[in-house]
Order: sequence, then structure tokens, then C-alpha cells
Amino acid sequence: VNVTGTYNLVKAFPKVKFVYISTEYVYKPVNLYSWTKLWAENVVKNLHSNYLIIRTLFKPTPWPYDTAFSDQYTTGDYVDVIAPKIAAAILADEKGIIDIGTGRKTMLELAKRTKPNIPISSVDDIKNVKLPKDYQ
Repeated sequence: VNVTGTYNLVKAFPKVKFVYISTEYVYKPVNLYSWTKLWAENVVKNLHSNYLIIRTLFKPTPWPYDTAFSDQYTTGDYVDVIAPKIAAAILADEKGIIDIGTGRKTMLELAKRTKPNIPISSVDDIKNVKLPKDYQ
């Protein structure tokens, strides 16, 4: 979906500004998701002349998981914080590739804003998919 779907949309809408929501995972791709987001960015860059690629990360409010990683870093935030920043970038007619975030923090620090007593976990606890510890 990330690559083929993006390709189909780029081909279907060549005359409008194309906004692609990517991820900060593309800085250090380590799994299929991050690689397909990076490949889709390349589809946009190579096949569309008027584009905005937004690299970001957003989570639902409140934190949706039972634990939070103390050793995974992000510049992302909750969707209610990131969405207005995305809208502002689009309305400002930004072009190219931009990062939208709210400063470097651990996922645990982010989670504690809505779930102060959330249990701590580690990226190393996840065995069925490879996750990055740091995006930058």
C-alpha cells in the first residue's frame, strides 16, 4: 500500500500539489514498514513535480498501549498536537521534505503525559519485528 498506492495516487493526480505523510522511521529504516515509506517518498520525489513530504510520528490520545519504551526516541507527539502543525505546513505552501515534531523525547516521556503511571518496557522486549531505537 505504501509504495503501490502512492504510485497510483501520484499518477492519478499529476497537476495538484501532492502531500505525502511519511514517518521519522525513514531515517534509519530497519523493517518493511520503514523501507516502504522511504520507497514511497522516492516515488513522490521522482514522479511528481509539486510535492510536500512530511516526516512525522503521531500517536492517539491518550497513549494507546499498556507499556512505553524507555529506550526508543522520537520527535513525534499526539495527533492533536501534530495535526495542526501538518495543516499549517500545507497552508503555508511548504514544499520538499520537512520534519514535523515537538522535540526529542523517549516514547516513555510521551506516554507519561497522558498515562503518568505507565509501565516501562524496552525495544529489546519486542521479538517479532525489528524496531529502531533512535530515528535521528
